[in-house]
Amino acid sequence: MKKENLLKMTLSQEDFGLVQNLLSQRVGISLSAGKEYLVVNRLSPLVDSFNFDSLHGLIQSLPQNHNTPLWDEVVDVLAVHETFFFRDQAPFQQLEVEILPSICAEAEKSGKEIKIWSAGASTGQEAYSCHVDCRNCSTVSGPSANRGKRCVVESVIVGSRGLLPKI
Repeated sequence: MKKENLLKMTLSQEDFGLVQNLLSQRVGISLSAGKEYLVVNRLSPLVDSFNFDSLHGLIQSLPQNHNTPLWDEVVDVLAVHETFFFRDQAPFQQLEVEILPSICAEAEKSGKEIKIWSAGASTGQEAYSCHVDCRNCSTVSGPSANRGKRCVVESVIVGSRGLLPKI
């Protein structure tokens, strides 16, 4: 898309609200007020790629475009692609200190496996961090399972290779 065409792209509050709601409902991405520029800059190239006449047209088509290449691209360009081991220290500290001890004790007592689901795991470092915390729990004697929910297509490919950066 040419720079002069990008400058002509406008985003109504109604269209921004629709993008916010769809991202939140479908994939759990929270897009805060004030991020209108981000939506314009990242979705504008898709207008030409998917043969729409306007940004408004593309956005208004999204409710009907669930599980389609267009929807995958929208999520991909609007998602944060930042991932690393033990990202956001406070939740991992809470998991390790407040949550896991009782879960580990119950798992040891019952002989059940610990399973953790990590939403929005990108390439998997956060999900693997949960796994490491489970393995570090002194009362865990059995296996632990780990499942990351990945919504970005390219991240799924990277994560599935298992070639994650060293800590």
